[in-house]
Amino acid sequence: MAIELDAHRQGGREAQALALRRRYLRRMHNLSAFMQELKQCFTTWYNRRHERDGTIWRGRFKSVLVEDSPGTLRSMAAYIDLNPIRAGLVSDPLEYRWCGYAEAVAGGNLARRGLSALIRGEVGDDESTRNWPQIQAIYRCWLYDEGKVVLDEAGQVIRRGLAEDDVEKVLAKQGALSQPILARCRIRHFTDGVAIGSKAFIEEVFQRYRPNLGPRRVDGARRIPPLFVGLRLMNLRDLGAQA
Repeated sequence: MAIELDAHRQGGREAQALALRRRYLRRMHNLSAFMQELKQCFTTWYNRRHERDGTIWRGRFKSVLVEDSPGTLRSMAAYIDLNPIRAGLVSDPLEYRWCGYAEAVAGGNLARRGLSALIRGEVGDDESTRNWPQIQAIYRCWLYDEGKVVLDEAGQVIRRGLAEDDVEKVLAKQGALSQPILARCRIRHFTDGVAIGSKAFIEEVFQRYRPNLGPRRVDGARRIPPLFVGLRLMNLRDLGAQA
């Protein structure tokens, strides 16, 4: 788009340049147009790469208006985070790395702020809801209560979901996550971080291998979202909140 726009301007075709700019600006805020182009481009790339023809997506993109109320937003958030459970992809919502809940557990600040706002809207804005472990625990209980498997009178599955035993265990723990589970949610930091440890240790490693790193790098330690209370670890690579 930028190349085409520059060509119009350099050729003195300001009217064409303005029309092109308006066309792209109009599409920037059109979710349906964005999804259509995204799906078409990905399908073309995928088919060419795998030497196949035909569509990939089963249905058209759909969108719905959601009321800005705590109960409605909570239900919508749970519906999205439980999709991988309904599809049989994972046995725990936090195991599906591409959902908001898993991103929040892994330390994603934006995802955590979203869930925090959701919880505060539901239970009130007090000190208890500003503490992330408590926010996580409340939302995890909601997910497991909402996502349990539905059976008919004969015990046949009507809707796939979380096993009743797992639901009972989570509710019995009031949604709290153990340290091994939290560590598993940060697995990328342990496998791709190059070095992991205290800030002093990471800086020592950084100085040792300084010639192999980029010239604009001025220090080595990169923060890992807190794993456990009182424990602060660093990586040599900046992996952000990606687990």
